[in-house]
Formats: sequence, C-alpha cells, structure tokens
Amino acid sequence: MSRGFSLLELMVVLLITSALLGLVAPVSIRQVEKSREHVELLEFQRDLKRLEQQAFLLGQDIEVNLEGKKSTIVQGMHVREHVFTGLFFEPQRIKINANGEFLQPRVEVFYRGEKRTIRTEEQID
Repeated sequence: MSRGFSLLELMVVLLITSALLGLVAPVSIRQVEKSREHVELLEFQRDLKRLEQQAFLLGQDIEVNLEGKKSTIVQGMHVREHVFTGLFFEPQRIKINANGEFLQPRVEVFYRGEKRTIRTEEQID
C-alpha cells in the first residue's frame, strides 16, 4: 500500500482551490476598495471639523477649494493640497470664518458615483 497522494488527487485539489480563489478574490478586493473609499469620506468629514476648530482657535479665516479629486486649503500664508482617490468634487469654495463658522451650508461630494451632501452645520457638536 502506498502512502501519500497521487498526482491526479493533488491536481484536483489545486484545481478546486484555484477555482475558489478565482471566485472569492475579486469580491474581496472590491470590498477593500469600498472600505478605503468610506474611510476617505470619513477622513474628509473629520478634516472639515478639524479646520473649523483651527479657524476658531487661531482666530483666522480658512478657505477650502475643492475641484475634481483635489482639495486646496488656504490658511493665512499656508497652502496645503490633498488628492483623493475615491471622492470627486464639483468646483466649490468653502469658507470658514475666524469664529469657526462655515459660510456655506453644505459641501457636495461624489462618493461611489452618487452625489452626496455634507451639511456643514451638522459638523458642530
């Protein structure tokens, strides 16, 4: 009696394993992409809150320009840019005054192909 597996048995196991991986891998990859997009949206909302607090604490106006996948933050003489991968913006300008108040009631963002509205007045706790 032989101990071990035949070549045919090993090939069948490899074939079944590769077929299962071929079915599961694309779904898993898409879920990871969706998670990254969601995290990016949450980080954008967190950044808006942080900018609101900075404007108030520093007593300085802040301007955020959004266009395409890019945001440009102008705070005094400092300019910062951020490029998003999962979010898309129509051209818009958000201003936060020195009292930490948004001058625009909402921000429009495309997230997973759908237009979403982030209400800036809801940013305040």
